[in-house]
Amino acid sequence: MKKHLLFGIALLTLDGASAAPGPGGNDPRDSIRLLNPPAADPLPEEINPFVGTQFITLTVPNRATVYYDIDNPEAFDPAGKEAHEYIPGKPIEITRTATLRAASVSQFGPLVGQSEVMIWHYNLDVKPSLTVLNPTNGQVFHPGETVTIASNVNDPDGPEPITVTYYRAVSGGGWTALPAPGNGADHKLDVFIPEATPPATHIFRAIATDGRSLADTVDVAVTIALATVAPVITNASATGSGTVGVNATLYTVTATGNPRPTFDASGLPPGLAINANTGAISGTPTTAGPFTTTVTASNGVNPAASKVLTLTISAAPMAPTITNTLVTASGTVGVNATLYTVTATGNPTPTFRATGLPPGLTINAGTGAISGAPTVADTYNATVTAFNGVSPEASKVVTFTISAAPAAPVITNASATGSGTVGVNATLYTVTATGNPRPT
Repeated sequence: MKKHLLFGIALLTLDGASAAPGPGGNDPRDSIRLLNPPAADPLPEEINPFVGTQFITLTVPNRATVYYDIDNPEAFDPAGKEAHEYIPGKPIEITRTATLRAASVSQFGPLVGQSEVMIWHYNLDVKPSLTVLNPTNGQVFHPGETVTIASNVNDPDGPEPITVTYYRAVSGGGWTALPAPGNGADHKLDVFIPEATPPATHIFRAIATDGRSLADTVDVAVTIALATVAPVITNASATGSGTVGVNATLYTVTATGNPRPTFDASGLPPGLAINANTGAISGTPTTAGPFTTTVTASNGVNPAASKVLTLTISAAPMAPTITNTLVTASGTVGVNATLYTVTATGNPTPTFRATGLPPGLTINAGTGAISGAPTVADTYNATVTAFNGVSPEASKVVTFTISAAPAAPVITNASATGSGTVGVNATLYTVTATGNPRPT
């Protein structure tokens, strides 16, 4: 038998030999044995670490009562106020590193007193509890900003030193260790997001480890997004055109910015609308004319961007119609003049051509004017045509009468004499002459 002195109390520890059995069972001087967790006899002074709550079950010698206390700084006294009676079969619950002491007290014969005291350190190691204070799940950061990681650690069983390490993974990639955090209670670490960082999900992992290599791990996912930028309309042109009754896209607004801008417009021609997502201005115009329109790009970042457009709507296509009522014209050889002007309606504006014109005359395709200096006197039937690409073309026959050039009269008689008889009616002489107009 070994004899120890602890807190001034004589402690007896059996070396594996049992005392003689007393009436009705084991001698109360037998060792108190540990049933859970199982241990060899004699009881070890230290039990391997366990995580979580541990339940201790003891044997109770026959005709004895077992008393115990936990972490009592005073000398162990089975009858003291810190002592608890052990109820057989009811486990003792331990939730931290503790010293459990127990003693059996005899209940038979005249012997009443402490028969055995067993003492051991029950080392229960609970992993540290880690809380990430910053950032929070779902938080959004932008390139050029700094993510501050901070965490708090609670170690229930202390006082082992706590080590906090941080890691980062990007969009499902592998973990990369980050520099060691500061020594403060919040274990703070600043992580700068470079300007060129593409949009992605970044997962920050915090691991708190105690001196027994028990650890708690917390992951926080944040989003790295492009920096917010106010919209800018990038169109160089500020004009668009369309035609009444023709469905078309007249203009598409383009813009930069983050988030992606949406579009609006005011003063649009009747029948047109703007697509808020694509910026396309389209539809079927119903009214001809020029329209001053203001388009706006916005994305929630001030200021919004605006641009003034001029949208010109033309009338619907229409075949040409010659509107002249007069179908005759006249001119004189050698006299430069406009003899006739063709007029016509239609959309687009018609242009003109002519066939069978008197020699020396031409038609202006844009104005329809037929002009020039005729060279041959005669009557001509010319066909004038108006066309604009819309069928049918319009034609009309115009009669041109070209007169000879003016000429002074010349008497052409060779003889200068004539004769007659008194009382006799007769033509004595006829004057002949040339000239234009005809001489009288």
